[in-house]
Amino acid sequence: MDNELSLDHQKRIFLIRGNDPRLVQDGEAAAIESLQKKGQLEVVTFESSSVEGSQVVMALSQAYMFSDGAIVTLRSIDALDSSLTEMLGQYLIKATEERLFDNYLVLSSSTGTIDSKLLKSITTCGQVIDLKLGDAKDRRSFLENEIRSSSLSFEAGVTNLIANHFGEDVARVRSLLEVLEATFGSGSRLGVEEIEPYLNRAGSQPLYLLTSAIEEARANSESKVLGELRRFIDDSRIHPLLVYTTISRRIIEIAAVHGLLNYSVDEINRALVASGMRKKNDFPAKKLASAASVLTYDDVLKALEYCAETEGRMKGLDGISDRFALELLVARLTNLFGRRNQSSSRR
Repeated sequence: MDNELSLDHQKRIFLIRGNDPRLVQDGEAAAIESLQKKGQLEVVTFESSSVEGSQVVMALSQAYMFSDGAIVTLRSIDALDSSLTEMLGQYLIKATEERLFDNYLVLSSSTGTIDSKLLKSITTCGQVIDLKLGDAKDRRSFLENEIRSSSLSFEAGVTNLIANHFGEDVARVRSLLEVLEATFGSGSRLGVEEIEPYLNRAGSQPLYLLTSAIEEARANSESKVLGELRRFIDDSRIHPLLVYTTISRRIIEIAAVHGLLNYSVDEINRALVASGMRKKNDFPAKKLASAASVLTYDDVLKALEYCAETEGRMKGLDGISDRFALELLVARLTNLFGRRNQSSSRR
């Protein structure tokens, strides 16, 4: 999938805007990745709902001792209050004219309307990258381009199946293609029968509820979580391999951030990006921190080992069914988290 952006590297200010949060988030990540090719740059992230103007100005204007500079990201600028909007717009004009900072600023917006004066300042000083998907034709074109850009090929009928399933939420096709590539391998040709089990059916529960049940488990709750797993698979008719891929990716995320000094959102996102994974917003980042902090180093190694064994079993090494291999993994991880959660609650 082609997530690259055409950045004007002569600019210091970039706005990623669109009407789909996933596309804007991917665009922000792609912009950061592109800028980091210019040197060792720290990433400093602010949310518009909780930021003060002085924080942004300080982050942009200061020198960074242990890196070549910084990429300052300010998300959801449509949510900025009017006083901060006016101050930021004026500062960007002045800072650009007088070269007040040598760092980079990446702004983003996926909902709402950006203040017209601020937008004019950004357009004058920087580059605006519009990822907005318009009508149904635009969305269909986006979906077909994502499918063509993947390493997979598909039989007739698959594109229509995916398009009908996602409707207007076409950005989710990226996650689907990632799972299919991880499961079937690069270059595979897939038909409707292979694809259907990986489409989460209407009315089924999202997969993150299952990983949350594992991470928040208490001692001796394996049977309860296994019951949820079985109901989930039966109700949604989702393939066990998709569930395994989601769980194993979560364990890899936990391993990437385990042992951080204070588990701040910025620290978590730096660790994720360094490991080749996407950044998270505040709430999912804090949930990840909670899951990682409860485990010991040996626990994380065990969890990774459990996942590796499960992958082998799902490839037929032990001759057991995919579903049984998945149930065994869920039981072992639930036991691991359950014991640690129980012991931490007694402290």
